[in-house]
Amino acid sequence: MSALDQGEIAESKEVGSAAMFSPEVDGQALTFSYKDGVITDNETGSEWDVFGRAIKGELAGKQLQPVLSHVQFWFAWAAFRPDTTVYDG
Repeated sequence: MSALDQGEIAESKEVGSAAMFSPEVDGQALTFSYKDGVITDNETGSEWDVFGRAIKGELAGKQLQPVLSHVQFWFAWAAFRPDTTVYDG
């Protein structure tokens, strides 16, 4: 929840979150697609959850390794890196 748009966090809007994982399992590089709320890898068609776990398909039970990352507010990044290119694809 956002701590910036309401006086009470419980009354705030959902703003989402992010995580980063290495896209490789047992030496196999994976690419991913997101459609209708489902994350699948393009190589095996396995379904993944937001915690980097394969929950259905050939790779069920496998876990992607987390990558150390930080979620930043755009205004904070832009203040220090105004030359950043924004991709809108």
